[in-house]
Amino acid sequence: CFNDFDPELPYPVKEERMKRREEELAIKSKRNQSPSRRLLHMDPEEKKRCPPADIYQMLEINCRFKGRIQDLLKGLREINKNKKDIESRYAPLKRDLKQVKPTKLYKALKGDQVDEMFGNLINAKGLGIPINRIGNGKYTFGTRQILAKIINGKL
Repeated sequence: CFNDFDPELPYPVKEERMKRREEELAIKSKRNQSPSRRLLHMDPEEKKRCPPADIYQMLEINCRFKGRIQDLLKGLREINKNKKDIESRYAPLKRDLKQVKPTKLYKALKGDQVDEMFGNLINAKGLGIPINRIGNGKYTFGTRQILAKIINGKL
């Protein structure tokens, strides 16, 4: 985005940028202890292409791009506001998704072989589906009815 404005910038502004970059590189190289430190230098041809450092020209350039910059900043603020709204709206859902919920185990009636075998089968599969017992060998899953019997020792 800022590269659009680069040809319009006067030489002193570019020179100041170069100094700041050199300082940042010096700080980074001290941190990293890297021997290959690269300094940016502006060649004389580029200096000729730069517009003169007239204060009135700087003001003109400022006036020309001020509206666009303000529009970009306004859009950025709006985007950040929308991002915060969305994050706050969906924070509880994210929190719930991060928590691992244990599956509910089916509790069989003791003494009822059909119910115990059915409970063992459901719990072995690790399915957390809501199954209700209606009677001996009769269960409901949602709106469906399930009939279970033991034949030759198998459910």
